[in-house]
Amino acid sequence: MWRSPRQRKKRETLTHTIHTESDLITVRQKLSLREFGRHRQITLLLPQLEPTSRSNYEQSLNRLLRECGCSWGAAFAFVTLGAVVAIRVVNSPGVSVSYIVGSVLLAMALMVPAAGLGKLLGILHARRRFGRTCLELQNAIYHVHV
Repeated sequence: MWRSPRQRKKRETLTHTIHTESDLITVRQKLSLREFGRHRQITLLLPQLEPTSRSNYEQSLNRLLRECGCSWGAAFAFVTLGAVVAIRVVNSPGVSVSYIVGSVLLAMALMVPAAGLGKLLGILHARRRFGRTCLELQNAIYHVHV
């Protein structure tokens, strides 16, 4: 059966349902670096927490899971572009076609690795915040039990 590119790209979302604190610990340990930015979702069914608190934690965890690092990658790329332009303008011996072409090529050569580094750091930052949010949620569950 033929499917359009849009239909092929549509993926099912894998939902992790958390009923207990041990489910939360398992999900936190299970989600690896590669799983961030992918089609994942967390559903909290923790009766110990108030509905508003549960909803806030659920939204926060899902937002962090969806983080793909693109905003950090774009920021790193534009900062690199600005730095290259500033350095080349300050050190400019004069305006010539070869100098401009060289500057553009240098900017492009530095922007790609900078964007990749920014994307990686964005994903790592989201993963770290995900872990911290899971720990906060564990503490909230624990304090309700005590």
